Amino acid sequence: MKLKDFKKSYIYVTRDFPHYEMKRFKISLGKALFYLFGYSLFIFMLAVALFSFTPLRKTLFWIENGKIKEQAVRIKKLEAEVAYVTKELNKFIKLEKRLSYAVILAGADSLDSSAAIYDSLRAEPHGNRLDGGNLLYIINSLIEKLFQDSAKTSEQFYFIPPVKNGVVIRKFDVEHNHLGIDYAVKPNTPVLASASGYVIFAGFTAVDGNVIILQHKNNFRTVLKHCNVLLAKTGDRVFKGEIIAYSGNSGINTTGPHLHFEIWHGEDVLNPERFLIQ
Repeated sequence: MKLKDFKKSYIYVTRDFPHYEMKRFKISLGKALFYLFGYSLFIFMLAVALFSFTPLRKTLFWIENGKIKEQAVRIKKLEAEVAYVTKELNKFIKLEKRLSYAVILAGADSLDSSAAIYDSLRAEPHGNRLDGGNLLYIINSLIEKLFQDSAKTSEQFYFIPPVKNGVVIRKFDVEHNHLGIDYAVKPNTPVLASASGYVIFAGFTAVDGNVIILQHKNNFRTVLKHCNVLLAKTGDRVFKGEIIAYSGNSGINTTGPHLHFEIWHGEDVLNPERFLIQ
């Protein structure tokens, strides 16, 4: 069939109702298509108007609204997780920065509290320390002065035990990588500063738990591990005999409540029992 023949085609509609005379209607194919298109457009516009300006729009979007609400809940949850991860990341960044400062200060021959790097470790003083006017401080200072007057070498620097009435359950053993001594103490036993100095690190590590590192004069450092609570903060000045922490069982590298105590001189680790005043 050719196109011109198709244009000349007609559609016949026959009325066949009871009690009515049968009648036949003739309409061209073009007009039929035009009427069909117009009718479809009218229905479409009517549906758009109904779903746009009448309560029917709620029935149209209720499924989509449910999905939008579900996505909003997920977004809020993701935002909370991102905020938590960001907070933890900032903690790690600050911890890494403090450790860097601690390494720099620990490797110095002396500790200058007015140095610019010390400002990064400075913290507000707290009320848990024993000040320099107490009797224990005076006695320890006199004992320390006597030892210093009797010998000029740096190895004649002495410390008090970090805990009172502590029992040594494991001694210094470099061959087995035990660089200090372990005291068997009950949890939350007061931990004392073995000598006066500055806190160059006080924080949590996964392996050793709550750790506090003190820098003393003559380039000595003491390290205390596995504490439960740290009272002294990074940058604090502490005095010999001051309570700086409470013992515990924190960290992976521990099998029970105890306090691990180390003494360093420069880059050399020392046997603490050689320097403790019993």
